[in-house]
Amino acid sequence: MFETSLKFALHPSFVLPDLSGLNGVAGVEELPIQESASTYFDTRDLRLARSGAILRFTEPLSGDPPAWRLSLPEIEEGGPKDKLRFEGRRDEIPMEVRELTTAFARTEEVSEKSVLHTRRRRWVFRSVGDSEVAEIVDDEVSILEGQAVIARYREMYVSSKRSHLRSFVDALRSAGAAVTEPLPKYVRALGPQATAAPDVLDPGAVKPSDPAHLAIEKALSNGVARLLLNDPGARLEDPEAVHQMRVATRRLRSGLRTFAPLLHSGWSDALGIELRWLADALGRVRDLNVFDERLAHTAPELVGDLDPLLGEVRRRLAIATNELRGVLNSRRYRKLLEQLVDAARHPQTTDQATQPCSASLPRLISTRWKKLRKGALTLDERSSASDWHRVRIEAKRTRYAAEAVAPSLGKLSNAANRFAKKVEQLQEVLGQQQDALAAGHLTREIALQREGKEAFHLAAGIVIAREEQAASRAMASFDRVWKAVDKNKFHSWFR
Repeated sequence: MFETSLKFALHPSFVLPDLSGLNGVAGVEELPIQESASTYFDTRDLRLARSGAILRFTEPLSGDPPAWRLSLPEIEEGGPKDKLRFEGRRDEIPMEVRELTTAFARTEEVSEKSVLHTRRRRWVFRSVGDSEVAEIVDDEVSILEGQAVIARYREMYVSSKRSHLRSFVDALRSAGAAVTEPLPKYVRALGPQATAAPDVLDPGAVKPSDPAHLAIEKALSNGVARLLLNDPGARLEDPEAVHQMRVATRRLRSGLRTFAPLLHSGWSDALGIELRWLADALGRVRDLNVFDERLAHTAPELVGDLDPLLGEVRRRLAIATNELRGVLNSRRYRKLLEQLVDAARHPQTTDQATQPCSASLPRLISTRWKKLRKGALTLDERSSASDWHRVRIEAKRTRYAAEAVAPSLGKLSNAANRFAKKVEQLQEVLGQQQDALAAGHLTREIALQREGKEAFHLAAGIVIAREEQAASRAMASFDRVWKAVDKNKFHSWFR
């Protein structure tokens, strides 16, 4: 409704002046006083708040019933925050809330930190036509630790139409209010440490002359951050969050392979095994989500006849989702998260990682490219589905590797990104072929297992035929895309 708002710091003795005579104000209504208590919860080192997650239990002393409220961090800068509400008692954090904060708390216990008691007064200002032109909120806040009040403060919020804001600001300033930068209540409650950096932080720009271990830290930090941020969404069964978590595990595993010559093998191998365990659980859910979505595009006119197929896919999806939930709630997963956070901050590198990025990183891509090229040159119409799939995997690893080193190569970064784009095109063609083959195989498997009406088996046969055609089209375009990737001009930067 209102176009803009400002926050003011108030002295305890501040008295709201008479604003009824301001331009455009015809009437003022004071609303009933509201009182509430918000108990903030976090770990000992404020991992939730530092990650952008805020957990509190609100107890309105009048009006709405008490509830747990969880604000999750934004996944993209400037993006929306998920704000969730849960019923429950103050002395017991709901299990769903504990699960949704796992990625940020990890192995640390979440407990009560402080309580904010707020006494709120509100005024609504109306025009001659009785439309609202502004609202003022005056909060008197006490911060408690246990039973002791450790601090008090008072602040005011003015929300108004832009044309009226200046007159309100001038009047409040004249009365002693001071415009101040917004300081969230959770910072007041938890202290300045709540605004400290999260445990996983992008180390910033890496120059070609910097040691290669900084490029490793950057690649691992980006992957771990993506994994942590999408964990709550995956628990809420958001297909995109599951996809992004799976991508994160793939990129992390690819990074461990790419940087293997610069890492202690025992450390990276052990981490890779745990990531594979997580990736498998995510993959089972993701593959079924993809098939469910794909079927609607492959045969939209046959959806009714394909109910037995859809029913079986969704039954398997429910099982896979339940298994994933078990993985994400396990001690093994929480331990893995701690290992990943530590890996992003302190990867176990060899002496070779002290060499400049410009000297050590390009040759890592050369190794990946040779594996991809060797596999791609053997493919033809007689190659098995597993042969095509292995080349797809190598294409994905090569692309991820190029994208991981590109930010640290200075003038060569553009060449590395162009190479990654070309390999991505190859990966997409191979992915289209693989997805079509997998969808046809799953359709055939389920159709053979189920007894159904003739219409169902006929529809399943049409789906299988269409998927085989899609796979053939992708295979037919492979040679053209491969020749574009194999041009020398895209490889000179790492040779």
